[in-house]
Amino acid sequence: MAGGKADKLSVTLKQISDALVALLEDIDELGPGRAAAFAGSVRSFLEEGRTAPFAGVALDSLSYETLSTDRCLVREELSLKVTLVAQDFRGPGFSLEGGYDLLDAVRGALMGASLGLEGLAPLELASIGKNEQIEEQGITAFELSLKTWRVTGRE
Repeated sequence: MAGGKADKLSVTLKQISDALVALLEDIDELGPGRAAAFAGSVRSFLEEGRTAPFAGVALDSLSYETLSTDRCLVREELSLKVTLVAQDFRGPGFSLEGGYDLLDAVRGALMGASLGLEGLAPLELASIGKNEQIEEQGITAFELSLKTWRVTGRE
């Protein structure tokens, strides 16, 4: 950094990801061990032999807005993606209602949720979309876009 000053980031990206994973695992319809940091594709999810339900968390983007003339304060906008593999309907007993029940539980838990990390704004659920490509493989999957922000600075 200019002048040898280090960024003063009170919360790391890994801590944010871990907190979001923990929040997802607390959802009864999903459960422990059913969420993780996951930047792969749903196709790779299947190739790895994983099963539904599953929520994969990944950082989507970061953007910055300078808040002071000396550039010591910036607003960091974080966009996160949750890939929710709701259901495998390749076998018997498939019902789309089960996928929607999981989606309702996840979106209800995420809207306005606090990750409990200092200086991080509550989550904003920006959008939900179906992953149409993977549906051809017999999987119901949704992409949830989340946003949050924090003000950071340099010492």
